[in-house]
Amino acid sequence: MSATDRGSFSSWPFWLRALGALLAGGLTPLAFAPFDLWPLALLMPALFWFSLKRQSAARCGWLGWLFGLGFYGVGTSWVYVSIHTYGNASTLLAGLLTAAFVAGMALFSAAQGWMFGRLFGRTGARQWLGFVGLWVIWEWVRSWLLTGFPWLYLGYPLLDTPLAAWAPLGGVWLASLVALLLGVGSVQLLLTPQPPSRRNERILPAALISLVLLVPLLLQGAWTKPAGEPLRVGLVQGDIPQQLKWQRDLLPDILNRYMGLSMRLGDVDLLIWPETAIPAPWDAPNPISRPSCRRCPTTVPAL
Repeated sequence: MSATDRGSFSSWPFWLRALGALLAGGLTPLAFAPFDLWPLALLMPALFWFSLKRQSAARCGWLGWLFGLGFYGVGTSWVYVSIHTYGNASTLLAGLLTAAFVAGMALFSAAQGWMFGRLFGRTGARQWLGFVGLWVIWEWVRSWLLTGFPWLYLGYPLLDTPLAAWAPLGGVWLASLVALLLGVGSVQLLLTPQPPSRRNERILPAALISLVLLVPLLLQGAWTKPAGEPLRVGLVQGDIPQQLKWQRDLLPDILNRYMGLSMRLGDVDLLIWPETAIPAPWDAPNPISRPSCRRCPTTVPAL
């Protein structure tokens, strides 16, 4: 990077970098459902990386923590709803517990930022690959450390895009890698000057971006093909209020509702019920075999 480029990055005040990191974190969750603004999964990590450039390890750690505050503050706001609305905690207590949870989760991003500053923050043109690698590593660490937190992986928003063709090759980790290579690599390509002496620095990001975009075209339709007659699939959603779902005396009525809705579907090859449709311990005797639930009603009883 030339002296002019170094000066342009070093002249950014820390408060502006902090604002950029916080904004990038807060906007990234909008790439996920229900907003589905998936290009943000490419652009916002690139903004975060841009805010880290040419900073000390300590500053990168603080910038990572701010990114995490925005990322988890927006992406896990449902924690407050769970604690306050369904856990009956007061507004103050639920707010404090949610804030503590978000601040704690943001430590993952802080560690990622600190490691980037320590290992790659002041290195040359390929430091963007260090950022990409550390992001994927810390997503993996977050999947198992302290029992894991498998939410907000960057590859998930790509599942409804042509880039989803990468997922069968390496799951969500590879999809996250693809999102980062495309987003951060594109910014690196745009930032690299174009004199002949710097041409080699543009080859790597250009090649990786081309690979990321080309492979889905080659793999289109490669993983599945029709076999036999189409299956008739039925999907049932009982719409049981959370306030009632775990009341033990309502278990027969809940099961009757699901059985009744299922009977309405008629003859299907595959019947799908939602997660925890049967609110009973997994090792308990099969509640569907109880006499009160064996005779499925033709109408759905009200709870």
